[in-house]
Amino acid sequence: MSSIPYLRGSRISLSPCCDGDAVALAHILSFPQVTKSITADASSWEKCMLAAERRIGWHNSSWDEWGYGVWAIRNGAGEMIGWCGFAAPDIGDDPEILYGLHPFSWGKGYAMEAASMALNWLFGSTPWRGASAVVFGAIAPRSLTLLGKLGFQRTGSMAMADFLPDGELALGVAQYELWRLAGGDRTNADDLSFQAGYRLGMLSTLDLASPPESLLTRALEAARANPLVSSDAVRDGFFKGRGSPSLDWFHRTKE
Repeated sequence: MSSIPYLRGSRISLSPCCDGDAVALAHILSFPQVTKSITADASSWEKCMLAAERRIGWHNSSWDEWGYGVWAIRNGAGEMIGWCGFAAPDIGDDPEILYGLHPFSWGKGYAMEAASMALNWLFGSTPWRGASAVVFGAIAPRSLTLLGKLGFQRTGSMAMADFLPDGELALGVAQYELWRLAGGDRTNADDLSFQAGYRLGMLSTLDLASPPESLLTRALEAARANPLVSSDAVRDGFFKGRGSPSLDWFHRTKE
């Protein structure tokens, strides 16, 4: 693995992900409010561990292939509390910024601090003059706020079919959303109903070896089994996601 820089801020640091971080990362991924905005199936501890191990391998291999990658965000005690860095772009040519934090670390400015350090490194230590971001904007208002503060501007959109061409992964994400609706996610029932429905609607436009109507039926069955979930909100989210199966594409250039 190529040399990975260490970046240190006033409260946190960015350092390489290592195999020993798998448990900490799996714990972060186990929170639905984190995983709802990425593509992973975190419906069991085993699946969280598998996703964490794969992501660490993916993040570290990027440094060798592209000269940039994703760091672990660590607190003052050296504990992993999230991730931040860059991956090969899903759209366009510039590195794509990625980030995620343990929910207990939300609201403290850590994401802004980590992303600012990462962008300063990218623009100050590499030839790259731009960075991009692709987000589920309709269900990730925090990400939209953060990207705005970081100087990103919406450039366009990316079709779900292009963002998630892996049918097996797409099916896993769909199963995760159904699990959330059935009671796996108890964090915010009001948001859950629409958000899970929305992502399932987007996923219904992909080839998942089942007709869209079947996926909606399963979503409503899961909703009816969970008294905290609104079937009407699930249905509303599903048709809005199906009607607009695209993610938001943002870009920022070096100042």
